[in-house]
Formats: sequence, C-alpha cells, structure tokens
Amino acid sequence: MVPPIFYRRVMGKIYYIVEAYIGSMAQGTDLALVKARDGEIYGCSFEFDLCTREIGPFCPNSDSYSKVVWSDYTDEVGVIPASWEEIESAGLSKYVVGYSLESSLDVHRFNGR
Repeated sequence: MVPPIFYRRVMGKIYYIVEAYIGSMAQGTDLALVKARDGEIYGCSFEFDLCTREIGPFCPNSDSYSKVVWSDYTDEVGVIPASWEEIESAGLSKYVVGYSLESSLDVHRFNGR
C-alpha cells in the first residue's frame, strides 16, 4: 500500500475518514475530518450535509449515538482537511478507518478497519 502522505504530495488534499451513525436517520455514514476556521475538528457527512464535533467509535446500538449533536454543514466549517498531526493531538486517530482524496469520492479503507 502506498502511504497516504504520497497522495497529498501528488494528488492534492487528503481527508481522513471516520465512521458514524445518524440515529435520527437510522443510517451509517462516513465523516471526513476537517478543521474549521475556529480550529475545531469536525466530522462532516457530505452525503447528508451534516457535521458534528462529537467523534467516537462506530456502534449503532449504543445510546451514545442518540446523544450526538448534529448540525447542518455550513461554509463556516469549511473543507480544509484536518492533518494527521491535528487528529492525533485531538485523540481521534484511533477512530480513523481510511482516507479519501480531494479528487475522488471513494473512501480507501485501511486494512483491518
């Protein structure tokens, strides 16, 4: 496997992906981790135009997902990908399941995730 850092140099932005479950829609979704203008890391579901700052393990049967606060995606959140260093610093790296390139909608899942 080619390390994701290679893609950043060659193909542009790389978005790290976590999984989530939107209880009100009874639907799983992939969230791209972005860094908002205020410095906060958000998980954005571009499929549903929703985002959240509450990122954790994917477990649709957990009560924790019914308590996640979702908001409409806005330009204030932006589309700047969170760097791996920022993700690690925020304690979110253990939830990352893959990555997506700016030029593609495909999610490239890491082995074993």
